[in-house]
Amino acid sequence: MTELRGRVATTTRPECEPLDDVALASRLIATDLNVDEAAKLVEEYVGYRREMGGGVTPSVEWLEYGICFVPCEDFLGRPVLNIRPRYHRPGNVDLFRHGMRTCLDAIKAHSLHKRAESFSETNPLEQYTMIWDFAGAGMRNLDWEAFHCTIFEGAHHYPNMGSQIYVLNVSAPLRWVWATASRFLHPRVRRKCILLPPREVGPCMRRVVPAELLPPEYGGTGAPWPGPKEALTLEDQVGALAA
Repeated sequence: MTELRGRVATTTRPECEPLDDVALASRLIATDLNVDEAAKLVEEYVGYRREMGGGVTPSVEWLEYGICFVPCEDFLGRPVLNIRPRYHRPGNVDLFRHGMRTCLDAIKAHSLHKRAESFSETNPLEQYTMIWDFAGAGMRNLDWEAFHCTIFEGAHHYPNMGSQIYVLNVSAPLRWVWATASRFLHPRVRRKCILLPPREVGPCMRRVVPAELLPPEYGGTGAPWPGPKEALTLEDQVGALAA
C-alpha cells in the first residue's frame, strides 16, 4: 500500500472522487497485490473520469429500462444491486454500458456520502452486494456483448466493487449458460458467485437483507420492488438508495 501511495501521489485527478486507501486497496486486491498493475488501473481510472467529465448521469431511456435496481443495504451495510435480465433487450450495448456506469456511480456516491471519519467496520472496502434474478428471463434476453462489457467495466473502471454475487432462480438451461459464461470470469469473481434454485431464494435472501426490506418474492415482508411498467417515481425506477 505504501508503495502504491507513492506511485500515484502526483497523479492529477480533478474529475475523480478521492483516490484514497479504499480505492487503492480495491485495485491492489483486483491485481493480486501487483503494484505495477494497480498503478495502471489508477491511471486508467483517472483517464476514464477525465473522459466522462466526472460522474456519469443516466438517460431517460435508461431510467425507464428497469434492469438495474438499488433499493437498500444488506445486513453489512452494502448497497444491494438487483439485476433483472428479464427486462434486458439485446442489441444496444452503448445504452447498457452507459446505464451500468450510472448505476455504479450512484453506489459510489452513496458510499462517499455516508462515510464518516473512519471506514465502515462491516464494509471497509465500500462494496455492494449483487443479486442477479433470472426469474422470467429466457434466451431472448441473452446478450454476450453486454456480458463482456460488464466484465471489462468491472475489471478496469470499477474493480473489486462487488462483494458477493447471488444468482437467483437458476434453472437447468441457465446452468448450461453459466458453465460457458463462468470461463470468462476471473477465479476471484467466480468464488464470489452463489447459484440458487427457486426453492432456496427466500431462506438465503433473508440471511442477507432484512426481511422488512425484501419483497415477498424473495421471502421478505416488504413492498414489491416495482418493474418498469409499475414505476411512477424515480425511486420506483432505480430504487430508493440510487435515487
